Amino acid sequence: MLRVVLIDDEPSALDIMKLLLSEFDEVTIAGMYTVGEKALASIERDKPHAVFVDMEMPGKNGLQIAGELTAKYPKIRIVFVTAYSRYASAASETSAIDYLLKPVRKERLESTITRLKWAGRVKSGI
Repeated sequence: MLRVVLIDDEPSALDIMKLLLSEFDEVTIAGMYTVGEKALASIERDKPHAVFVDMEMPGKNGLQIAGELTAKYPKIRIVFVTAYSRYASAASETSAIDYLLKPVRKERLESTITRLKWAGRVKSGI
């Protein structure tokens, strides 16, 4: 089972990702957060294998959140989910496993789930 956490400042975006991810039997949503700092504080409890994080958010942005997560939990996998392609270059310099553009299509998300499973980290989360 692949445990994931969703972080996006827009509740409707979280709802959409939750709906899309519910199509995959091997995925469990361990937590959903609209504030990056709250997500960071809850990661230890949620124990996700992967985090889907928006780029533009108040407070800490997606890159900052991803940096803190991977520094503390090197085996965690990051998937950026954003409406902006302009962050792709910065995201490629991180250890992110994927970069999804909104609106996310189920077919594209399926590719991301496959990447996460093939990453060989599913059993080792945090």
